[in-house]
Amino acid sequence: METDFGEAILCNLCEESITMKEARHLGAIKIEKQAKKILQDSKIKIPTFKVGDCVVIPVPKVDKGPVYPANVIGVVIDQKNKLNRLGTEHGILKVWYGSGNIQPATYNFIDFEQANKTKEISKEKLYLL
Repeated sequence: METDFGEAILCNLCEESITMKEARHLGAIKIEKQAKKILQDSKIKIPTFKVGDCVVIPVPKVDKGPVYPANVIGVVIDQKNKLNRLGTEHGILKVWYGSGNIQPATYNFIDFEQANKTKEISKEKLYLL
């Protein structure tokens, strides 16, 4: 009887080992499938802008109070190294923005000619205007 008992234990261990290997294999396949889905979902198309395009500049939460606007409207006035120089009615922003940090405006609220190109302004001062 003891030999049968030992063989049964060995078989149970073998079965558990096989089951664990199968579970690991299925887990690895599911992780790869999920990783592919995450990559597809995370691919964000970054818009490209040209000089004269009207854009929306989001105001960070730390820089705005409850009465300040959520966004500022501007226009692309210059481009260098995939960065955009933005102008507003109040002046040219000192900061250069990447295309991922600004959004295209739904309407041309401000034209290239309407931007004040004579004065530079910091983004913090612009948010207060």
